[in-house]
This record gives sequence, structure tokens and C-alpha cells, in this order.
Amino acid sequence: MAGRVLLPAVSSRSARHFARSFNGSAQSTGGFESEALLRRNTFDSSVHYQSIYDSGEFTGSQRNRLEVMRKRLKSHFMTPYQKYKHRGRKPWKLLLQLLKLFMVTVQIVLFAKELFSVVNFLDDSEQAFKYLFLVNSNDTDYSIYTKNQFYFQVRHSVEQYYHIQDIAVGTFGYLESEDGIKPMNMCIYKYTNSLVEPEDESYNLTRKTSYSCQHLHKTNESDQNITYFIKRNKIPESFESVISIMLMAEVRSFHVRNPPRKLSCYKFNITIQFDNSNHDGKVPVTLNADGKVMDSAGHSTDNKEDYQASKTVQVFVDVLTILFCLMSVSLCSRSIYRQLQLVKATRRFFARELSDGLSVWDCLDLMNLWFILIVISDTCAIIGSLMKMLIDVNDNQHYTVCSMFLGIAVLLTWCGLLRYLGHFKKYNILLVTLKASAPSVLRFCVCGSLLYFGYLFCGWIVLGPYHIKVQLPLAKCYLGCHVMFLCSVA
Repeated sequence: MAGRVLLPAVSSRSARHFARSFNGSAQSTGGFESEALLRRNTFDSSVHYQSIYDSGEFTGSQRNRLEVMRKRLKSHFMTPYQKYKHRGRKPWKLLLQLLKLFMVTVQIVLFAKELFSVVNFLDDSEQAFKYLFLVNSNDTDYSIYTKNQFYFQVRHSVEQYYHIQDIAVGTFGYLESEDGIKPMNMCIYKYTNSLVEPEDESYNLTRKTSYSCQHLHKTNESDQNITYFIKRNKIPESFESVISIMLMAEVRSFHVRNPPRKLSCYKFNITIQFDNSNHDGKVPVTLNADGKVMDSAGHSTDNKEDYQASKTVQVFVDVLTILFCLMSVSLCSRSIYRQLQLVKATRRFFARELSDGLSVWDCLDLMNLWFILIVISDTCAIIGSLMKMLIDVNDNQHYTVCSMFLGIAVLLTWCGLLRYLGHFKKYNILLVTLKASAPSVLRFCVCGSLLYFGYLFCGWIVLGPYHIKVQLPLAKCYLGCHVMFLCSVA
């Protein structure tokens, strides 16, 4: 075009250097001497911060357009301190991140006390049920091998269930039914119309299965005779077609928490399973107790004012955390939008004025990916805080999901502070070193994983069938790490 001075074409690397230009010294660009981008005494002549992200075209000569773009890019790469020093712009996002970090940490501490109390109560209750209902509760691999062992175990479980209020030191109760106490049930899962004759080397086995349940009556003095107990409760005497047998009972208990928290009523679904799916003569016995919160109609004599004060503090912390997170999401979303506008303007400027295009990596230099990390952490914190409010108000049982969201939120929030440490020279060296070494570390992990999985499957197929520890999933990884270590040392 007439009257338009064309600058020499620059490479993509030079374009990135142009976008990252921070110094105020004179540089030679196509025969023009550029002035200092921002001077303390020439604040009025610099580009206003709000106009940095405008995507409109520039007016004036090419020299003016070049200087304006350079000032826009330098303003974009300023640290919060530099923005405050040259433009008087207060670091609101930094202050908000520090306040949010404090609130999220306090929220985690308050929630952890409640979570630890609930988890310990459920684990201790399950351990108590094992001691009450299993004959050999101390055995880590409790199994039965004879029919008499099975019958004595069933009778022991039934007797302990119907006398649990008399023998247990815990606060346990029964669930009521139309006939009084809700009885213990025995459910049998087996093959139908199956017959196995080892002495004749013949069998008739079908893949059709059936599932049936029946009540187990309360024991009496005549049940000391095991034969009478078997006939009265119709317990199976043949195990050729049995896949598994389960004893199921429901027990009510109370979780007495530290004041000013109210006590909670729990219902435990207790399941004792006899697993005969392998039909190898060894029947493992396991007990599981699934506890769920129930509505309680009782009244507590605790000070209601202390309870209301504690609940108010919990809700206040949650609400304040949600407000801080919403403000953080809005500010970070606005910054991401403005950065996208700057990327569009910069690409258009390089294409029209310098006849060069910006690559994807060049555009990523203009994007602050830390803002995306902060948005993710804020979203997790908001979801976790809402779930925590439901737990505090209604005693819901979403502790596991809530702890996952809050844990991810506090992790990413603390990691997000690395963005501000990167503005310091000494810390920035460490972060840049980690960023530069990340590809090499990933390539090393890929090579190491190939060796790891090779030794893993080799050790699993060679040693797995002969040792129980190698058959477990975690033990496979443990074995693979040891094999790799021995090979690397050799």
C-alpha cells in the first residue's frame, strides 16, 4: 500500500521475543528506535490498563501502532507489584486468593474433625460386630472347612444377635417389625437341579441359579443339640450346589459425638457371607457392616444455644467460602476473556504489520493457564461447601464425595499460589527449571513404565499362582517395583 512502511519479516521465535519484551532500553526494529515502554514520570502517556485488551484496530503511523502494541504486551506481562507501582492498580486477585486460601483451610480443619469422628465410629462398630458375630474374629483369613464349623458359626451368630443387648457393651438395638423384633435372615444362592457324584465320576450341573431367603428363629435350650437347630431353621445339609450363603441382620446404634454436636442414630446392615463359589473345600467367612444415618425421635438435654452457635459458625464459614470462590471465579473468568481478546489482537497485528503469524505456543504465552487452575479449584470448593452445608444441617451421609471435592479444592488452591511466587526471581528459576525438565521427566516415565509393566506381568504369571501376596493387585505393583529395583542395581 502507498505510504505504508513495511517492516522486515520476523520469525515466530522473534515474535515470541517481541511479545515477551520487558526491558525499557532502546531496541532496533526495522530502523526505528523504540522508547522505554513505561516510565515512572510518563505515566499519562502510557496505555491505560483497561485498553490493553481492546481488539480494535490502531490508528496513526506504523511506528505508533508498533509502540502501542509493545506497551499493551508489556502491560499484560506485568507483575501485580508492577501494575500497582506504575498504574496504581491494587492486586485484588492476590488479596482474594489469600483470603480464599485461609477460608478453605479453616473449612477443611472443621470438616476433618467431623469426618474423622464418623469414620472412626463406623470402623470401630464394624470391628465390634466381628467380635460379636464371628467365632474366630481374630483370624485375618477366617474360613471354615467342615459342616459342623458352618452350623456352629450360624448358631453362634443367631444367638449373639438375639442377645446383643445383654452381652454387648455398645449401645445396640433392634429394628421392629409387625411380629416384634426384626429377625435375622439367611439367604442362599445356589445352582438349581444340580447333582455331583465324585465317587461315580459323574455330575449334572446347570448354569441356572436361584436365590431364596428365610428367617432364622431365636435360639432356645433345645438348640444346644445342633441337629435340632438345623432342622428347625431348615439349614442346608448339602453344599454341592451352594454358591454362597449370607446371614443378614439390621442393628440400630447411636453415635455420641463431642458437644455441642448432637448424637446421630445409625442403622447397620450386617452381612455375614460364606463364599463357596470355588467349591474347593475352603469357605471364606467375611462380615460387612454398612451404616446409614436414620432419623431419631429422641431429645437431648444439651445446651441448645451452644449447638446453634456451633452450627452458625459452620454455616458462616461455608457461606463465606462460597462467596470468595464466586468472586474468584468471576475475576478469573474476566481475565481469561480479556486474554483471549489480546491473543486475537496480537495475531492480527503480527499478520498485518509484521507479515508473520503466531503459532499455538506463541498464543499460549499470552494466556495465563493458572487462571484455569484457579477456576477448577473454586468450582470444587463451591460444590464441596454446598455438600458440607447439607451435612451440617441435615446430617446427610455424603462424607466421601464431600471430602474429595474439598480435598481437590484445597490442593489446587495451595498450588495456585505458585503463580505469584513465579514473579520473584529466585523462585522463578525453580519454576522455570521444573517446566523445562517436565518433558524429559515424562519421557523417562514412559520408558520406565514399559520396563515396569514388563516385569509386572512376568512376575505375576511366574510367581503369582504360588504365593497369595503376589495374587493381590497392590502386591503385584509391590513385586514389580522390587524386581525393577534389583535389576537396576544389578
